[in-house]
Amino acid sequence: MKRIFTLALALMFIGTACFAKSKVKVTSGNTNCLKNSEVATVEFDFSATTWHEKEDFKTWCKEDYEKRVEAMKSSFEKTFNEKTKGLRIDNNASDAKYKIVVVVKNLDRTQAKWGNWGQGTFLTKSVITVYDKSTGESVCEIVADDYGTGKDYNYADGLGKCFQGLAEEIFKL
Repeated sequence: MKRIFTLALALMFIGTACFAKSKVKVTSGNTNCLKNSEVATVEFDFSATTWHEKEDFKTWCKEDYEKRVEAMKSSFEKTFNEKTKGLRIDNNASDAKYKIVVVVKNLDRTQAKWGNWGQGTFLTKSVITVYDKSTGESVCEIVADDYGTGKDYNYADGLGKCFQGLAEEIFKL
């Protein structure tokens, strides 16, 4: 009986993985620009970000807004530069060929189904566009649709882990 239960559980996980839809995908252009040994700057746009698709993120965060935004930015940039085999981020480079714009539309947090209460997964709906700085044209657009990772009790740390995972996911495309 124990073997049957274990087999059923394993098949359930395999089936879920096979039919799971990717939460991060290229919607226009291609990711070849990520393979070039070039430099890019990155800008984050939190101006219209919502929390749970309802409340303005900045209003919801109150005094923790800057801390949380900085955690997301720094985690994304650091991980991007660690994982890249080509394009790297340097916001001080005057000769950057590309500009990456990350528009964060929504942030969310789910409640953990298993495990400790309060330790849910942090999610983002974001659009990441890579522009050629010389032409101003979009080279690649990547959409994260409720991409989530980063279980943590601390919101800044959890959001940082979410954007760390997002940067890692980009290089899997």
